[in-house]
Amino acid sequence: MTCFHQNLKSAPMSPADREDYMARLGLSEITANFIRRAISNPPVRAVGGGGRAVSGRFISRKNHSTVDYESKRERTMYSRLECEGDCLGFFAQAAVLPISYLNLKGESVPTQCTPDALVLMKNGPIFFECKDASTMERLVKEQPNKWAKTVDGRWSCPPAEAAAKEFGIGYHIFIADDYQVFGRNYDLLSDFYLKDCPAPPAEVRIAVQTALAANLMEPLTLAELLAKSGASISQIYAMVVAGTIYIDLNREPLEKREIVHVWQSQHHEEISRRFGFEDCQDKSGVPISFTTGSVFTFGGKVHRISYITAQQVFFVGENQTETKMEYRQFLDLVKTQFIKSHGEVADDPRVLEGKRRMAAATPTAIKEALRRHEAIKGLIQVPERTRYYWQNLYKQAEVEFHNGFVGLLKQPRRTVTKRKVSPRVLELFEKVMVENYEVPGGPNQKLCRAVLKDLCQAENYKAPSQNWFNLEIKKRDQLKTLEKRFGSGVAYQASAALALYLNDETPTHGDYFMAVGYIDHTQVDVEVKCAETGKSLGRPWLTVLVAGHNREVLAFWLSFDPPSSVSVLQVLRQCMKTWKRLPRRLVLDGGKEFQSTEIQTIAAFLKTELCYRPGKKPRFGAIIESLFGSTNVLMFHNLQGNTVIRKNVRAIRPEVDPDNLVHYDLPLLSAILEVYFYEIHANTEHRSLLMTPIQKRAQSIELHGDRRHMVCDYDRTMQILFCPSVGKGTSYVTHKGVTVHYFRYDALALTKCRKKPVPVRYDPFDISHVYAYVGGQWIECKCPMLQVLKGRSVCELYLATEILRKKRSEAEKNQTIKYDRIAALLRAANHPALVRQRLSDQNLAPMLKRLAFDYVEAPAQISVPDVTYVQPPPDTTPKPKEPKAEAAPKAPETKVTLAQKLATLNANPTFRLS
Repeated sequence: MTCFHQNLKSAPMSPADREDYMARLGLSEITANFIRRAISNPPVRAVGGGGRAVSGRFISRKNHSTVDYESKRERTMYSRLECEGDCLGFFAQAAVLPISYLNLKGESVPTQCTPDALVLMKNGPIFFECKDASTMERLVKEQPNKWAKTVDGRWSCPPAEAAAKEFGIGYHIFIADDYQVFGRNYDLLSDFYLKDCPAPPAEVRIAVQTALAANLMEPLTLAELLAKSGASISQIYAMVVAGTIYIDLNREPLEKREIVHVWQSQHHEEISRRFGFEDCQDKSGVPISFTTGSVFTFGGKVHRISYITAQQVFFVGENQTETKMEYRQFLDLVKTQFIKSHGEVADDPRVLEGKRRMAAATPTAIKEALRRHEAIKGLIQVPERTRYYWQNLYKQAEVEFHNGFVGLLKQPRRTVTKRKVSPRVLELFEKVMVENYEVPGGPNQKLCRAVLKDLCQAENYKAPSQNWFNLEIKKRDQLKTLEKRFGSGVAYQASAALALYLNDETPTHGDYFMAVGYIDHTQVDVEVKCAETGKSLGRPWLTVLVAGHNREVLAFWLSFDPPSSVSVLQVLRQCMKTWKRLPRRLVLDGGKEFQSTEIQTIAAFLKTELCYRPGKKPRFGAIIESLFGSTNVLMFHNLQGNTVIRKNVRAIRPEVDPDNLVHYDLPLLSAILEVYFYEIHANTEHRSLLMTPIQKRAQSIELHGDRRHMVCDYDRTMQILFCPSVGKGTSYVTHKGVTVHYFRYDALALTKCRKKPVPVRYDPFDISHVYAYVGGQWIECKCPMLQVLKGRSVCELYLATEILRKKRSEAEKNQTIKYDRIAALLRAANHPALVRQRLSDQNLAPMLKRLAFDYVEAPAQISVPDVTYVQPPPDTTPKPKEPKAEAAPKAPETKVTLAQKLATLNANPTFRLS
């Protein structure tokens, strides 16, 4: 791969460039037309995770567009192609290839193959199919005539290669396992190849180059370079992307500073590895495997490792003589190339069997084998016949497994058990399983055993016992049995937890703060009242955006309206106002509210990648699901008016009915959540992190930089960007302006766009004005009924419309609803549903005010003000005057626990923020 920075900032191919590309390669007219159709048309099928993997849209600078991917493996492939110098562009799911192959029965199977991407390489177009090594091994066994492995170890699909060759296009299988380290490094550096990434100062570049020049043949690690040069990690990353210094991104993850080596350039790295530094690898790049049975050359002769201890390495030469060497001395010889890899036994089945036996040996067996080995060497005294017998075992294992030590292992006795049950009874048992037990809603085990008993008696066989029947069921695949009996949902809950742990190759939640964010909704378990009337308004919905790396809540939105694109836009707007940026990746579920054009536009504008987790599999969103659970237990279930008792409906009495215990209004509940999320949760040690979210964020910034160039100012234009668009995205301009939600909006600038469609956005909580995109800028258009519509929400407008529809007579059903009639209904505002919606919107007013772009709040760092409580209004009944008491001295400040805060809130519902 060529220099990292040279491939990421190149201009995308234009249609003229593609024609020149095909003409330069001399492609036939059939191939050229095939490529034109594949590129110009949308993907041949819907790109999704198929309910098994996380899908999303990869932001490609090389294509200047987003490319859909179906799994993390494909995302790794796109990141590799993005940085590949020979790649000119790639297109997902571009074509369908008709193929045919023979199955295991010898029958011809005609089918279709859809390669994951069509890649335009410099030497010709190639179809890429992304797989992992374990999947390929399984496919080769199941479909050997469709998938194969060549002599040189390359995976192939002969039918697909033949079909692609007919169009003059190559076919390549991309193994994502080989590029996991590169994919992780790409994610870490992705913020630094943007055009607005600042270059390090000249003095910093000189200091880094000087430190590297002093260690030309022995490279510095990333940790040593940071200590010697005094540069920040952000400056080092920027220099790596710019090509000023070189790090092999395919070899070591940048997360591990102690082992990542830095060179002045790629040329210096090649020279250093050739004449000195080899990092425990030979020139061919084959790593030395320090395991039993590994073969290497030493002194021009081939040796084989017998076994390895913590201090010594034992190996056998060509003359079958065993030699031992200190482990540290062995490593030094590897680094200086006196010991080189001799990769001739990588797939030798005899060596693999020997390794399998060594791995399966118990500690007691290994200890006994070491004692026998010492007896062979004459270090301990044993009978001569015993020593002679062990020597023969050692020599026989040398021939059979290329390792004599394996023969000294005490092998367990082989016991052959013969089943007492007749084969016919086993066939009847399988029949009962398929027809009776493993069916939706099937009977229990006792009844199925009775069915088996009747079948056995009908054929004069002795029926097995109930205990045998139950044990045989336990031997079957329990997950498949549960899925057949109770459905995939029950089987998913019973399955083992997903691999959500962090590892070196695939970090689940990102390597740095703001790498991955999760958004989801939940309806809180607390009834909320109206601040004016005191009546219950129901349970509000909570939308939360949480950072996966440090589990910190970035933003939340509380509203009475059900989840929609508006609530998602509001939580993104809150995050943008607070942090001045969005996470690099947003993990969402498959709800319609996450599929809106506005969210995709904001993500593309702010360079945020959207990922969609599979439906009906909550473990893919375990981070936010766990947050909802802990918030319910620690917060909502401890507040007055909680709805926990509604889980047992029959036990509800008027004195404990949540409707009669409503204690909080929406602004109060929102302020309580601010204290909980931004103070208590952020400063509480997380059991997975072993530190608080704030400490984890500070550690991430120290390790991987603050990435200040990703900050985007939250101005009026940004606020308009977070407003939803009208249904079609545009509205037609007439002589009276644009029509949105039955009302007309006009502005002076719209006179230039008469009889033309213009993009229009609206404020979902104030329908008195909209924004139209005219002349390269957003202008505000107001409605003539400004006083009537001021502060009215879209939900209130929709509700008024539905009420008016119900009031119309049958003769008016086909007539259009006039906006003046709706305005009159809104002006009256006497319908109970309208009053309820109006009160709900009024409760949102304090939170909406804080989202204004010119609203002055706290400093840039998140800091939630302390909550101070105000006593209830004093009793108005006259009381006898008492002499004033002297003011008591202030008590020293003490740490207030969550329980104390909740108790105070329950006792004093009225409060203010200081």
